[in-house]
This record gives sequence, structure tokens and C-alpha cells, in this order.
Amino acid sequence: MSPRQVKALSAVVLLAVITFIWDYLASLELPEGGWESTKWPTDLVRYYYPVARYQGAMLASGALPFWNPWQLAGFPLLAAPAAGILYPPLIVLTLLLPAEVALEVHAVSHLFIGGAFIWLLLRRLQVGPVAALLGSFAFAVSDEMLRETEITSYLSTEAWIPGIFWAILALIDEPRFRRALVLALILTMSFLGGHAQGLLYGMFWAVPFGIAGLLWRAPDNTARLHVLGWLVPAGLLTILFSAPQLFPSLELMFDGSRSQDPLTPWQAAFGSSQWQRIWNAITTLNTPGALFGYPALLLALWGAVGLTERWARLTILSLAVLAFFYMQGQASPVWWFFYDLPFGKSFRGPGRIAPLLVFLVAVLAGLGAQNLIEFCRRLRPGRSLEVAAAGIVFLLILGDALWFGPPRYQYQQLRQMDSWGVSILGTRPPALPASQRTLLLPALHFGTLDRQVKTGMTQRRPVLNEYEPILPQPYLDFFNKSGLWHGDLKLEREEGRNRPLPEFTRILDLMGVDETIAFGKPAALAAVQEAKGVTVQVDNVWITKRRNALPRAFVVYQTLVESDPEKAREKLLGESFRPRTTAIVANGEALLPVEDFLHGQATIENYEEGRVDVTAVCGGPCLLVLTDLFYPGWEAWVGEREVPIVKTNIAFRGIRLPAGAHQVEFQYRPASFLWGMILFLGGVVLALFGLWRDRSSVAGGS
Repeated sequence: MSPRQVKALSAVVLLAVITFIWDYLASLELPEGGWESTKWPTDLVRYYYPVARYQGAMLASGALPFWNPWQLAGFPLLAAPAAGILYPPLIVLTLLLPAEVALEVHAVSHLFIGGAFIWLLLRRLQVGPVAALLGSFAFAVSDEMLRETEITSYLSTEAWIPGIFWAILALIDEPRFRRALVLALILTMSFLGGHAQGLLYGMFWAVPFGIAGLLWRAPDNTARLHVLGWLVPAGLLTILFSAPQLFPSLELMFDGSRSQDPLTPWQAAFGSSQWQRIWNAITTLNTPGALFGYPALLLALWGAVGLTERWARLTILSLAVLAFFYMQGQASPVWWFFYDLPFGKSFRGPGRIAPLLVFLVAVLAGLGAQNLIEFCRRLRPGRSLEVAAAGIVFLLILGDALWFGPPRYQYQQLRQMDSWGVSILGTRPPALPASQRTLLLPALHFGTLDRQVKTGMTQRRPVLNEYEPILPQPYLDFFNKSGLWHGDLKLEREEGRNRPLPEFTRILDLMGVDETIAFGKPAALAAVQEAKGVTVQVDNVWITKRRNALPRAFVVYQTLVESDPEKAREKLLGESFRPRTTAIVANGEALLPVEDFLHGQATIENYEEGRVDVTAVCGGPCLLVLTDLFYPGWEAWVGEREVPIVKTNIAFRGIRLPAGAHQVEFQYRPASFLWGMILFLGGVVLALFGLWRDRSSVAGGS
């Protein structure tokens, strides 16, 4: 068979095995109660499915989901890396398929992508196609990778990590622009996948692999310098291709709930895999291997020995050992070394390096399979014994996956579920452009995420208490939080007392929350006590109407100027402050009423994802307040004239208007994305020019 036919056949077999494993696991019966009976809904259910569904709806309407107005007081969805809004596979899949099907296809295809790159890497390390295929199976159908399919962004990133190793090796073997471009494209795809920590792990482990390859594989120093030279355009193209996502993400990160504040060692080490836990997983037969299946582990141990490509065996073995020790957290000096590196203090969860460790073990397993085949050839010339050995190893790996692989409970449930609370929100009238916000209380306090999903996105209703890894800084100031983890606001009731925090009511009023929906009687009682409103029970759900919520848009004739968020919050929550007549602005001149009593009103005429139209009538100079998030990229227009937006009441938008009637239009046009697209197009031009020069130089040399 020709090399192309071998590649095609191997790809078909790999994809067929992955699909078979997936289909088998998906055919297993759901536990009684579905995903609600598990410990808590996974990120797949409470984050990635609603985002994929929202993305598909927006793409179908001809727009990218830059902004999510249905969460809190709005959120820059494009800037959230985990959402993967600009990740090409998700764009295509969510546009063409229902969200639940798109996520399944994404999972299977990325298991295949990771396995395919391992096959290519092993082939470059002089491993035969059958042994390379066995190494691919060890990765693609491992227990660890099947579990990672519940975290879409992590799988998106990790699937390309083997490709980074392969592309580095290909660049060393053939230092030219085409190879540098391939490396840049793989790095870009890994970044757009959405999990910066996974990409950082991959880069930190790929660099020593590349150094070892340069030292042992490149023929001389001139060739080594040539390879290093091609890394410059590869890095530049990666930045240019990633710019449309990179710039908005940096804009949010440097002004968000994770910013650059370092995590403490305790926070960063959260989720460490301790020695006893790993040892029990490997030695107990009725427990799945926490990192990889037993047959793959045995092959990996055999793969660590051998004479061919010894530098690669030793390097990959050393990297695997380092990854294993890193997973121990503070108990390991490897973890402390990484923690002190640049960006090391920004990430938590040493256990998240497990997919990288599985990849390294899978490569060793492929090398071990090659050793096994060569041993069979020496033991008995001919192909019968080596084919039998390869078949037995394949069945062992397949059986290991079927025995240990977790059923796809969440993926099955996605076909049936719509959203938590849909039975209540779905029976209510459709959201009007000027509709107020809803607070969901699934438990005793505001902030619980255990059973909360992005109901607002799926139902197109303004809903509080939703899951997001990074929140913009104005939310931190408004809620008086120095840092938030995964958007958990934790506006809890006072400990040991049956009443909410004193600031609870004012905060909800300022955000325009006019109803509370509680999914439990204790939470409903707390909501009634807080709001002093009227409650209606529907089945096991309680709906409480709140009486003093501010409108979503209104006008005031008096402002106080306070740039310090802490001081502004103190005034805002003071008993003497009247938010219906006075607002606090971050800059500009204070506005004083010219008369004792002035009439005015504001009406939201149109409310879309990236646009809000408001009609305002002012009896004198006034401030129009829109209780949506103040964030870079929002512009305000009064007729044909652009007017500045001032940060109002710590977190919201306000514009100063003269007396009279006005048509005001708010539009979201993020400059970070615009500049990112300009750089992206520049990268495309540079890549095309480089390919043309590369092809011309090859043609001239021949």
C-alpha cells in the first residue's frame, strides 16, 4: 500500500473505533433521575450546552454572539475564552446541527484529532502504522479523555497538543515556511479552543521536547539555527491568527475577576492527585485507571526501552514523569517549580495536566507496541505472530475502554432537557424589550451553582445567578467582591440568622430584579421575607414579585460624582440615597436639578443582543440610566450624534441629555475585535505571501 493509502486506512479505523466506543457508551441506560441524580451537573450541562445553543441561534440569524444580555446585567461573551465563540469547529457545528448533536460530533471528532496527531508523531519516530494506531487508541479511547469530553473547551485545546509536538518535529526535519505555518495554525486552534491552562501545559512540556529534538535530530548547528529562525514567523502568525479572540480576552482578563491577581498555593493546588489516590486507582482491579488503562500502561513501560529513537523515548518518559509528579501539587517540588514560573500563579488544578500525561503515555504505548511487534518478528519470522499480538493488544485496549469508560449520561440528557426552570419560564409570556430581570434561587442563598444552568441564554430572558468563569470588574465593585470564582456571587443570608444581608434588597432593586423564582420552600420563604412581596406557587416552584425594583431604563435630574467604587457603593447603599431620583457617576460634572420637581420617562423600544433603543423624555438636563453593564465597546448615539457613556451606579451605563425628547441608540462595537480582525487579515496576507515564496524557492531549487 502507498503511504497515502496507509494514512487513509488508519484514519478510517481510528474513527470507526472511537465512534463504536462512543455509541456503546451512549446506549447504556440513564440512572434513575438522569443528570439531576448525579453529584451535580457537569460543565457540559450548565455551561457548554447553553452557550452552543445560543451560538447556533445567533449564527442562524447572521450574527456572532458578541454580547449576552440575558446574564446578570450583560456579559461580553466573545471575550470569554471558554465559550469558544471563534473556534472554527464549533462555529460550523453549531450553525449546521442542533446544539446537543453538535457537541457530540465535536467530542468524537476531537478524540479523533488527538489520536490522529499521535499516529503522525509516532510515524515520524519510525513506528510502524499498526503500532502507531495502537498508540492512538491508547489516547483516544482512554478513560481520562472520554471524561474530558464533558469539558468542551478543555477537550478542544488538548486535542491539538499532540499536534504541537508533531509539528515541532516536522519543522526540525524540514525547516521551511510551510512547516512553520502548520505549527502556527495548530497553536491557533489550540488557543481558540478556549482553555489557556491546557495550552500552557502543552507549551511548557513541548519546549523541552523541541530542544531535545534539535540537539539529537538536527544534523548540525546551522540546521538548528535555521529551525530556530522559522519559529519567529510561526510565533508571529500565531498571534495574528489568534488576535480576534486574544484581544477581547485580554481586555476582559486584565479588568476581570481573575485579572493578574496570583492564586495562593492552596488555591492553585486545589484538585491535586495525591499518591494514595493514584496508587489505589492503578492497583485496584475494580477501579478505572485514573490516568490510563492497564494495557496501555504495560505497553508504555515496554516502550521506555529500546535502541531506535532513544532520545525521543527518554525525553517523553522524562516529561511523563514530570507531569506525574506535578499532579501531586504542593507535595512535589515539580509543582512548586511550575508555580514560580510566569503565569504559573494564575491557574489552579494540578490534576488538569492528566490529558497531557495520557498523551505522553500513549506515545510510549505506541513505542511499546512497536517493540512487541519487533520481538514477535525475531521470535517467529513472518507476519502471523505479530498480527496476532497486535490484535490481542487492540482487544485489550478496546475492552479496557468499554469496561472503564464512563457512560455519556450528560450527552443523553441533552437530547431531552431544555433548561433548568423551563417548565416555569416557558409558560410565562415572552420577554418584552423592557422586561425586568428574574432572580433564580435554587437553594437557600443567592449564588449556588450546583443545579444552575444558563436559563437566560436558552430562554432569552434577563436572569441573574448564572455560571461564568470570569466576570468584568464592575461586577466585582458592585457586589463588593475582591475576586469571584466561576461567577459565584455568594450574596448569602447572614450565618445563623433567618434574614438576608442588609445590602441584598438594595442590590437587587438597583439591578431591576422584579421577581424571584425559588425551587425550594426554604428559599421561597427567604425570598418573601426579603422582598415583602406577593408569592404564587406553581407545582414545586414559588414566584415572588418584588415591589421596589428600579426600571431597566429611567431618567434622573441629580447626580453625585464619585470615582472610587468603594466610596460610591457606600453612598449607593446608604439609607438616605434615593436611586429613583439620584445617580452616582464616575466622572464629569455633577448634575443639579433646576426645579424642585421635573417630569421625565424612559422607554426601551427595542432590545437585542448588541443593540438597545431607548426613547427618553426629559423636563430639564437629565441623566438617562440604563441598568446594563458598563463595558468597553458600547457606544451611544442620540440621533446622528455620538455621546459619551458614563459609568453610573458603579456598574451601569448613563448618558447626559438636554431637556426634550430623544431617541437613544446603544450599540456594541468592540474595538478589540475590530483590531483583532485587522491583524488576522494581515496574518492571512503574510501566510499567503510566505507560501508563494516557499513554493518559488522550492521550484527554483529543483
